[in-house]
Amino acid sequence: MSRPAVTRHFVDVGDRVVHYRAAGRGFPVILLHQSPRSSADMLGLMGRWADDFLCIAPDTPGFGESDRLKGPVPLERLAQAVIDLADALGLKRFGLYGVHTGAILAVAAGVARPDRVAAVAAHGYGAWTPQERAIFGDRYAPPFRPVASGAHLTWLWSRVADQRLFFPWNDWRHGQRLAWGEGTPAELHEEALDLLRAGDAYRSGYLAAFQSDAALPARLATPSLLVASRPDPLSGHLERLAAPPSGVEHRLTDTWDGAEAASRQFLRDHAGEPAEIAGAPCRTHRFVDIRDDAFEGRLHLGLKPGRGAGALLVHGPGGSHRTALDAAARRRGPLAALDWPGHGLSDAADGALTPADYARLAARAIETLDTAPARLVAEGLAHGLVPAIGDATGLTPDPAPPPRALSRPDLGKRWLPNLTPDAEGAHLLRAWNAVRRQAVFDPWYEPTPVNATPPGDLRPAALARRHLALLQAPGAQALLAACVAPPDR
Repeated sequence: MSRPAVTRHFVDVGDRVVHYRAAGRGFPVILLHQSPRSSADMLGLMGRWADDFLCIAPDTPGFGESDRLKGPVPLERLAQAVIDLADALGLKRFGLYGVHTGAILAVAAGVARPDRVAAVAAHGYGAWTPQERAIFGDRYAPPFRPVASGAHLTWLWSRVADQRLFFPWNDWRHGQRLAWGEGTPAELHEEALDLLRAGDAYRSGYLAAFQSDAALPARLATPSLLVASRPDPLSGHLERLAAPPSGVEHRLTDTWDGAEAASRQFLRDHAGEPAEIAGAPCRTHRFVDIRDDAFEGRLHLGLKPGRGAGALLVHGPGGSHRTALDAAARRRGPLAALDWPGHGLSDAADGALTPADYARLAARAIETLDTAPARLVAEGLAHGLVPAIGDATGLTPDPAPPPRALSRPDLGKRWLPNLTPDAEGAHLLRAWNAVRRQAVFDPWYEPTPVNATPPGDLRPAALARRHLALLQAPGAQALLAACVAPPDR
């Protein structure tokens, strides 16, 4: 049996944009991820639980693709953000499930609004002592900021690897060793991507949780289960909690799967009426469903409102709607930046696409816009698709010259670095060096004086956005092949 489809969405919540994943139908349960992950950490669970619930997994503020909260971020503000999201989605009553920092957030939201929260399942609740609060602060979650050299990536890879080996991750004493191994390079890569997406905002979830009141669960007035598994380093925290109030249960299981199963059953037992998601379209993001012979999935458009003649922005291999918007930052008027298949937030294609396929997808995407764009703006190697897109859409291409690299016969084999995750995290540095050299050489893989170009945006924050886009672009090789294809294709 195939798993239920998990779809991605954006919703405006006040002046913030929140990204969430959804699957299933029935009683709504909001799934709150641990730090420094995103809703991607809930994908497996959503596939297992979608038969029972309408699963809604948001990226908490500052994580994944969700905007961060402005100013200080105490636990109470994060809890209110959960309620605000439910309001934006039209959910009157719902359940909550959270893991680790997500478990603390679920309890805080349940305490704040027992009239809205039907049940709470908190998996791996942390009840911190004053001594632990002193340890689990800046030393556990130090500032994380990109630097031009890429040295931050060495720290990042060690951080995600060590968190699987020790608790706390920065205490390598034998007594702090965890019961599981480091994980595969692919698993560490996914966790590293989530930390890169959050940037320095990753600290907010940890710091809010570490400063939470250990007596918080005693104030629960809604049916709640606080559960942990024996291998979990937080399993001993159940013993620190005061006797649970009526309707609240503490439970220890032998395995992680057992704790998840207990949470599922508890939420089933306290489920309310089924509901559906309702909400106005997001102002700055749009997903387009496409079903044709070349591509079956969802394309993402990043939107920048404005007045006057609009433009469609298309990125090159390894880019995203964000890199295209960065390149057009000084451009006025409404902008629609497309994520090609296998890039940014768009689904991947099952096979290779021709320039005509990409052009047709662009035409389908702009049909959904409220105001049709007038111009086509290509970033980098996407200039190779301009003739086909122009023919399919009728958009007028900007006159910017294409990169010299498009004329190189070796481009298709050398332009993309090897991004296969390895145990040392060297692929992160390979990607960083590639995007940094792209800003000063054309082609970047031959950094010689004759290939020097006027420097592009070398600010670490701009490099970080391009670096992240490249790392989450499994469709880059296919797009590269189309960009360098002969015109008759």
